[in-house]
Amino acid sequence: MTENSLTVMPVLEEGSEKFLGMITSQEVLDLMIMEARGER
Repeated sequence: MTENSLTVMPVLEEGSEKFLGMITSQEVLDLMIMEARGER
């Protein structure tokens, strides 16, 4: 059996710290990979 977990982090506006939404740890990893490949 495979156990999966998902980490969700809040996204806050810089300065006011107003809540803008959420991002998952997988989305952060995807962005990092795209940046490393020069796709972003």
